[in-house]
Amino acid sequence: MTTTTPSDIPSTHQKALEINLDAGKYGAIAEIGAGQEVARWFFRVGAAAGTVAKTMSAYDMKVSDAIYGKSSRYVSQDRVLAMLDHEWSLLLERLDKERGKETCFFVFADTLSARNFQGTNMCHGWLGVRFQLTPRGEPTTICLHVNMRDDSNILQQQAVGVLGINLIYGVYYPRIISIALFDHYLIILPLSRSILIFSPFLVLFFKKLLLEISSFHC
Repeated sequence: MTTTTPSDIPSTHQKALEINLDAGKYGAIAEIGAGQEVARWFFRVGAAAGTVAKTMSAYDMKVSDAIYGKSSRYVSQDRVLAMLDHEWSLLLERLDKERGKETCFFVFADTLSARNFQGTNMCHGWLGVRFQLTPRGEPTTICLHVNMRDDSNILQQQAVGVLGINLIYGVYYPRIISIALFDHYLIILPLSRSILIFSPFLVLFFKKLLLEISSFHC
């Protein structure tokens, strides 16, 4: 049986670069509320032109409503799904004819309430990814809710960036060998960090991850 050791697990930097260097993956990233940390990873590691068709960050509520439609709650599953729907439609409309035969498209979106200046708000958010596993294949959508427990805005931004890269990487590069399958999804964060993940769909998906790394608790 083949097993995975910690030294075999790529860093977030390596994962972002591997995605960038994969000519068959291409997508859009829309982030609201905690910087643009997922997009930032793709740009900081280099070769982002191979992956990033578009980045988007509509912070103003009126601007956001004009793009994604009005919403009673801006940090919600409905909102992140509206973001995924809008960006996915635009991506296919603009790029499918040109490169749809060779490309697995994806859209990553998040809407977050990171720690405010006064430190008085509930820090949580919704993240989602819509992706194709084969060119022009039917898309799959994964959404998850997170509670951010870091005590500063910048640390919350960093954690979301790491989580987003690992989520995108995880859906495209699963290691279907041995009982160590979910080692491939390990998210590299200091042990003092903590994010709560809530999603019925992801309970099994992240089961081994949740058991093996104390940065995450279910």
